[in-house]
Amino acid sequence: MKHQALALYVTAGFGHLKPALSLLKHLKPHGIHTESWDVLADEIGESPRKKYSLYNYISTNPHLIPLWNKLTRHDLIGPTFLKPFHWYDTVANSPVIQRLKYRFKENKNTIIFCTHFTPANLASLALPHHKIFLLATDIHLHALWTVNRPNVHYLIPHSDTKKDLLKYGISEKNIHLTGFPINPNLIKGHAQRHKKRVVNLKKEHTTDILIISGGAGTGKIQMQNLLKTFATPAHAHNVEIKLLASTNKLQQALEHTCRQEGLSKQAVTIDTYTPQKLYQSMRWAEVLITKAGGDITFEAIAEGLPIYTLKDVGDHERLNRKYLESVGASKKLEATVYPWELIHHDILTGSLSKMCYNSYKAGKTHRDFDWTKFLFNQMGWKLAKKTTYNS
Repeated sequence: MKHQALALYVTAGFGHLKPALSLLKHLKPHGIHTESWDVLADEIGESPRKKYSLYNYISTNPHLIPLWNKLTRHDLIGPTFLKPFHWYDTVANSPVIQRLKYRFKENKNTIIFCTHFTPANLASLALPHHKIFLLATDIHLHALWTVNRPNVHYLIPHSDTKKDLLKYGISEKNIHLTGFPINPNLIKGHAQRHKKRVVNLKKEHTTDILIISGGAGTGKIQMQNLLKTFATPAHAHNVEIKLLASTNKLQQALEHTCRQEGLSKQAVTIDTYTPQKLYQSMRWAEVLITKAGGDITFEAIAEGLPIYTLKDVGDHERLNRKYLESVGASKKLEATVYPWELIHHDILTGSLSKMCYNSYKAGKTHRDFDWTKFLFNQMGWKLAKKTTYNS
């Protein structure tokens, strides 16, 4: 029977979809049939987690964010306390379990990987004799991610992730340090872009800045205020800005702000955020401004971008940001300092070039990991050929 790969995810944004699609893209050149499912989507493909996201509601409320950040601390609540949540998850999604069981029970030649604990929980119950690979999308994992079954194997991006999982009682043999799956579109040509970026960052004038709204926590008011702070350097042709908005509504609001500020389309480009547009924009950018979500954290260092971070939404983002700062790839944007003043200061002092170098160095693990070889070995399959991406 033909080898195939299935990516299971849930959609509340792109944070779990992008790594799923990236993994599939690594496998596809090897003749693997690939498909991806949002396990909670309805018949027309809409996910309730996207339409009715409590996370999105909380994280756009400035009064609730501090409470949310405390409640999401990865070391606050143990896995035993959260078992009822997994029981509810199982009962509420029993049709998904039956669907997976019916479709894949007889086909052992399927790589099944998940980018969220819910599909991993459901798949491990539906297919107890299959290996279920659960990809960690942040450095530190909340206890909710504890799917402690013999057939669930964790693929982790950092050694600190292993410490969390061991603390939660996950067997060490089920934990694999792999790095984070980077889309091949970002891997191809990375070395040449890095060299060019380092040279460009030594200039004292024009800088290409990419701003990502990132969905929850970085919405309309925050993005409008950020855009206004760049009005003066944009008018003076010191910066060229591309801003990726998470929704069409936000894009229209930001375009209106540009008109109010008299910003030309040459100085500021506003576009809707999609994975492909993100990868295109990251290859162009010299500086990235975003919040430290899991996927963008690893994609940014794989590309070697220096990162200025916005406010954290959830404790996992605080810890991602702390990691980026610890490797010298990032600084936090403070409310008391105009972004361009900080960025321009870092250009003049050479700090930005160092951040760029540190980011690129930290991303090596993620760029170089051979996902196909690892997954084929885990499945006991023979690797017929190796596909490489030009550096």
